[in-house]
Amino acid sequence: MQVNPMQWFIRSLVPSMLILIMVIGGCDSTSVAAPELNPPILLRPIDAQSVIVDNPVSFSWGAVDGAARYQCEVRYSDDEDAGVITEFTDKTSASLTFTQPGVYAWRVRARNGNDDAGYWSEMWEIVVQGKGDDAVDL
Repeated sequence: MQVNPMQWFIRSLVPSMLILIMVIGGCDSTSVAAPELNPPILLRPIDAQSVIVDNPVSFSWGAVDGAARYQCEVRYSDDEDAGVITEFTDKTSASLTFTQPGVYAWRVRARNGNDDAGYWSEMWEIVVQGKGDDAVDL
């Protein structure tokens, strides 16, 4: 028995939706891919901004078309094995209070109504300083 090679065709239905047609051995199978969600544009705090420990920090980003909610991720940037704080929100902002000085990295991605994840934003850093250091209180 001879097996026909698999062929993939991608055809655009609408700008944000793709249809994937797979032909295997003469049988057609069609599935619709999730809409593509662009990465959010980060707004605040700006990259490498300093803040004071134990004060709330407001993170904000631009809205993404097709987003039902957002996933904001913050991690201690000097330790890859450190825990990640993840906040899900239907707003374009989140608030977090840092209790330890250090350099932290943050990023955001949109999720649609089916909870499919979009592309991550770029990663920005925030410098959390002790109360005696020169820092900007957000």
